[in-house]
Amino acid sequence: MAAVFEEVELEWEGNTYKVTPTYRMIQRIEQDVSIAGISQRLAEGNPPMSHIASVVGVLLRSAGVQVDDGDIYAKMLTELDAEQITQLAEVVVSAFVPRSKNSDSPGKNSEPGKAAEN
Repeated sequence: MAAVFEEVELEWEGNTYKVTPTYRMIQRIEQDVSIAGISQRLAEGNPPMSHIASVVGVLLRSAGVQVDDGDIYAKMLTELDAEQITQLAEVVVSAFVPRSKNSDSPGKNSEPGKAAEN
């Protein structure tokens, strides 16, 4: 099966991890939180910190990092600045946008609510 999602980079504790999201990863995440719900709350200026921490945990563990979601959440609240949290949130949301196969498909470069230009 061809990869649907593009590799993302996630910085954590001074290291950069590269992860290619999968459908199985989405299923695992959405048993607990909604990726679309995270995106909506971010757009409203109300970031769901515990949900972001949960998704970051799935991404990091898939890269081989032994990390607990509670530790991620605590670090977000006590050690990370607003810019670092925003970067994590952007990775969380963008990681699960499928790559565009053609100009009529949504993708990372498309704008919601706008038709593709031909």
